[in-house]
Amino acid sequence: MRNLRRSSVWFVASVLVLAASSIGLSRFLETETPAVSLTVNPLNVNAMISEITRDLNDPSNAADLDALLTEAESALPFDLADARLYSLIGEIKYRQGD
Repeated sequence: MRNLRRSSVWFVASVLVLAASSIGLSRFLETETPAVSLTVNPLNVNAMISEITRDLNDPSNAADLDALLTEAESALPFDLADARLYSLIGEIKYRQGD
């Protein structure tokens, strides 16, 4: 019984360390490679904002505004107070003509 408890504690500690390191890795990658950062941590709002901003500002690529709007709106529940998300949603709607 004691070994089971000890193993459980080590398992929980390992999971917490893994979660913390994946969040840290995602934060490290968010400025240069936001797509990779979103793969590591899909809840990283900063990486999502960087990726949407790059797509909007890329002159060689016609951005799919509907997909970008859906992506920006899907990030709102994870960070309701982030004004950058509302600004991006407004910019996308402005480019759509709304």
